[in-house]
Amino acid sequence: MLENIFLISFNHINKVQTDSLTLASPHLKSHHSIFAYPDDLFLKTSPNLIDQIISQQKHNLEVSLDRKSFTEDFLYSNIKAIKSEDKKFLVSPLPYRHVLGLVFDLETDPFDYRNELVKLFLDYVLEKYFNRPTKNNKDTLLLTLFVDLRNYSHESNLFKDNLNELHFYRGEPYIKVFVFGIDNAGKSSLMRLLATGKFDENFFIPTRKFRITNITLINRIKLSCWDMPGQIIFREDWLRGAQASNILLFVLDVADTDRYSEAKKTFWKMVNLYDLQHLPVIFIVNKIDLLENPIDKTKIEQISHYFGLSKFVRRDIIVISTSLPTRTGIDKLKREISKIATHLLLVNGVKDPLFMAE
Repeated sequence: MLENIFLISFNHINKVQTDSLTLASPHLKSHHSIFAYPDDLFLKTSPNLIDQIISQQKHNLEVSLDRKSFTEDFLYSNIKAIKSEDKKFLVSPLPYRHVLGLVFDLETDPFDYRNELVKLFLDYVLEKYFNRPTKNNKDTLLLTLFVDLRNYSHESNLFKDNLNELHFYRGEPYIKVFVFGIDNAGKSSLMRLLATGKFDENFFIPTRKFRITNITLINRIKLSCWDMPGQIIFREDWLRGAQASNILLFVLDVADTDRYSEAKKTFWKMVNLYDLQHLPVIFIVNKIDLLENPIDKTKIEQISHYFGLSKFVRRDIIVISTSLPTRTGIDKLKREISKIATHLLLVNGVKDPLFMAE
């Protein structure tokens, strides 16, 4: 499975000596920068990776190729694999002395991803990101590619036995939940609480990372929760993460009233997308512990009215108020997800009583 993705910018590489690569990394530390997503921990277990990349991409790094050189034939000829003790890598040159790398576990064949990577390069990477390669662009590039390639992985491997909307992995039902909302709403903390039962308000800062959290409910239903970063620069990539979802889960910071308008626009922009219009929606009114007065039915009605939730006539929507420190609403959330999942199971002919909702 794809674990990480990275982009290396080499400021200048001149006449790389492949017979003295053991000296290359110390010499080059001031001449390259690395952007990695979701983290760069793989560098600690693969200390010679930069040397191997320089050796492998020697010519392309020396001449600083522009975008016109990156034809389909060129990409297929120059995308190559590298193996370390505990990882496999698929490495490709990019214009202007950049190198892109994909990081896999040892069980994955990197070349299974080569066709899709070439397709994505030709579709948007070369045109969109190398006209203006800023730091934000590089961050966005890594997120976009990571989501697209993880989607490709799920569609071609995990979900190849899918029946209608229900996914299967190793013979067991697998429900995809797309989690979205503006930044600082508590999405990642909610996923961690559902997965581990733990909450620490200092565990997460507002994330710029895309996370997949795997959760198994008491009744053995497995969830794959795709949590997308909420910052504005990443929202255009949300639809990529939402593809093939079964449930949309929106998280609102109820105490941050100054951003209600932004949250409302964000919510409706997603739920109105054609590809997602048939999906059930769970609307989480989060952080109720931060309100001056206890939340009640009237407050929920006011929020529902403001966000226009009464417009959901031919589509299921469930509103749940939650507090992560007190676990308020968490059991109800699990029950509602189980009910939706049970319906999917029954529609697809899965009648094992162990998968029935509580």
